[in-house]
This record gives sequence, C-alpha cells and structure tokens, in this order.
Amino acid sequence: MIKRAILLAFAVNLIVNPTARAEGVEAAPRPERVAYEAAKATYKSALESYKVQKQAAKATREAAKVAAKSSIASAKVILESARSSSNSAEALDAAKAAFNLAKDAAKASIPSLPTKPTKPSKPAKSN
Repeated sequence: MIKRAILLAFAVNLIVNPTARAEGVEAAPRPERVAYEAAKATYKSALESYKVQKQAAKATREAAKVAAKSSIASAKVILESARSSSNSAEALDAAKAAFNLAKDAAKASIPSLPTKPTKPSKPAKSN
C-alpha cells in the first residue's frame, strides 16, 4: 500500500512537473540559450561602441554642416554676382551648374550616423 502511494505520488509529480529533477542534479543549459546569452553580451558591447561612435559622428557632422553651409553661401554669392553682372546665358548657366555642384558636394560631405546594432531575439521556450 505504501509502495503504491509512493509510486502514485511520483507519477503525479512527473505529470504535473515533467521537468522536475532530482535534488542536487543540474541540467545542462540549452544550446540555444547559451547562444542567446553570448549574442546578448555581444549586443551590449556593440551598443556601447555605437553610443561612442554616435557621439563622435555628431561632432563631425556639425563641423561638416558648418563647412557645407559656408560652401553653399560662397557658391550662392558667385551665382548672384553672375546674375547681376553677366548678360550671357551661358555664363549664367555655368554659374548655376557650379552652384548646384557645390550644393551637392556639400550635402555629400556630411557623414551619416552609424547604424544601431540589432537586438538578438530570444530563443523559443521548450517544455
């Protein structure tokens, strides 16, 4: 009778908690969980690096924007002087082309911000 009660309790425990383990026995971690933890650590270090790069890029971008604005302003002055002094359509077209070229070059000289690292996805839970 006691033997049946113990077996019944053990069977119920297995049904209710199928992942129950004997006391003191540690299960090996799931490989996908280990990979996720490694990816998470890599993500954290990449995120710190991204923050540093972003701060440096912001300063560089601000300096490039100032240089671009001055370049566009000087090209605009040249264009305005060509408009006021020249009666030649070719000279005006050349000044417009030079202005557009300076504007495009100034916009292209502004560096882009670094891309943010992607967060690793959690592994699916298995029973």
